[in-house]
Amino acid sequence: MPWIFKQADSLKSKLLSAKFGISPITASLLINRGIEEEEDVELFLYPTLDKLYDPFLLSGVSEGVERLKRALANGEKVLVYGDYDVDGVTGTALLLLVLRKAFGDRISYFIPHRVKEGYGLHYEIIKYARDKGFSLVVTVDCGINNGDVVSEAVKMGIDFIITDHHIPGEKLPEGAIVINPKIKGCKYPFKELAGVGVAWKFASAFAGKPLVEFLDLVALGTVADVVPLVGENRILVKEGFKLLERGIRPGIRELLREAGVRPFRKIDEWLVSFIMAPRLNAAGRIDIADLSVNLLLSSSYFRVRELSKKLNELNSKRKGIEEKILMEAQDKVDGSPIIFLYKSGWHLGVLGIVASRLVERYGKPAFLMCKSGKKVKGSARGVEGFRIDEALAYCSGVLDSFGGHELAGGFSLKEERLQDFRDLLLEFSKSKPFSPFAEEWIDGRLEGKDLTDSLAKEISSLSPWGKGNPRPLFLLEDVILQVSGSNGYKVFRGIKNDVVFNIYSPKEDLSGLSGEKVVLVGFWGIDSWTGMPCFRVEALFNGGGGLS
Repeated sequence: MPWIFKQADSLKSKLLSAKFGISPITASLLINRGIEEEEDVELFLYPTLDKLYDPFLLSGVSEGVERLKRALANGEKVLVYGDYDVDGVTGTALLLLVLRKAFGDRISYFIPHRVKEGYGLHYEIIKYARDKGFSLVVTVDCGINNGDVVSEAVKMGIDFIITDHHIPGEKLPEGAIVINPKIKGCKYPFKELAGVGVAWKFASAFAGKPLVEFLDLVALGTVADVVPLVGENRILVKEGFKLLERGIRPGIRELLREAGVRPFRKIDEWLVSFIMAPRLNAAGRIDIADLSVNLLLSSSYFRVRELSKKLNELNSKRKGIEEKILMEAQDKVDGSPIIFLYKSGWHLGVLGIVASRLVERYGKPAFLMCKSGKKVKGSARGVEGFRIDEALAYCSGVLDSFGGHELAGGFSLKEERLQDFRDLLLEFSKSKPFSPFAEEWIDGRLEGKDLTDSLAKEISSLSPWGKGNPRPLFLLEDVILQVSGSNGYKVFRGIKNDVVFNIYSPKEDLSGLSGEKVVLVGFWGIDSWTGMPCFRVEALFNGGGGLS
């Protein structure tokens, strides 16, 4: 993995430090992330709710609120149609919790089965909804590229309010009210909301106030969907984490207990990404996403306990299926510039995770497929320089359906078109040179005098970490290691320039280096488990080799 040493302009750092009362080191972190203008720094350092934009700036919100109110006045039945990932599940639960107060039992929801139906709107489901008396469908995290289904449904007398955040095609669904910050001509200032963020904006507009009490759901979906954690997303997630820590939702509280997380532990992006999201996602991957929706909706202790246990079991089952497919896939990887693998018996629900792990290991775009009914369906994961959404669009002539983001997507095609699909992907890859492995930044060097509690707290306040705001990494040279505590292969005491500090090394085994001088790359901040300042090791360098 290439390590790139990024050094911010020292004069800019000093000016920013003086202006905002932060350390020059923290100022350099902001500059390295492109946050230099006073207005941007102010928003980043103080991400408060009053800095959120008016939801009515979103195209379609006014029309959507008016249509919902008309449905309420006319006694219409409303169907919330969501997606099966965490973004879709949290957005669906949020809209149900808000709209049930107004519509009562006249509102229901549907989330398609990942394997049986697949992503997006489906004509058969909409027809069934019409037959059951629904006249208005509100989508969450889907629908923007299902114009054919919407057109047919409109002919049947069903109206649509589409809330989505995916990149729209050239033509928007005709006859639908579309709420999506990415549509052409939308003047909403922030374009990177997750699906649940768009749903929250719409719900808040309908309620006539910011629905702060649902920001725990917004934070969950936003972090899980790996959207940039800057701008409004940073505000929504920071505020949502506060609610998650308070444990206001019984289902989330029980899910954490079932996963072995201690009560009232500090909530961070790691806990959401690696503990909560996989369990909520397991329902849609292995079973039905309704399990996760019901967990978020229920206030019954016995019900959420039952659902949490079921989700934990499904997550364990998912891991087993995933490991089996990963082993089989690794045996098939060849020297091609892309990973293109198909096996009829693989489980569609975990192919995206396996593809991600292959990308991480081999540094190449991965396309994994299996047989699903009469079609082949698959998941793709990309690397920097190779956009999955562009690659799938390039191959659209051989695909029956497709959709996705810069680094992830899904698709379906006929089995006889597999070779054509592979040929087109190889053709596309020749025009898109990409780096085999993502570059890692090193944000600067730390001396012993920098390893203070105050700097650790200040740096940690810049979290949550993620896309757009990566966890900062520092170079720490000439550190003497000493084993500390019973967990000796991970926990150490470090000494640099006579300053003693704690070291945690989750990846590198440093136990054989006790008493030696080493060069480390890692993060200086507050440890979320202990609440104490700690240097978290990401890499060990012998003499500093591998830096550029």
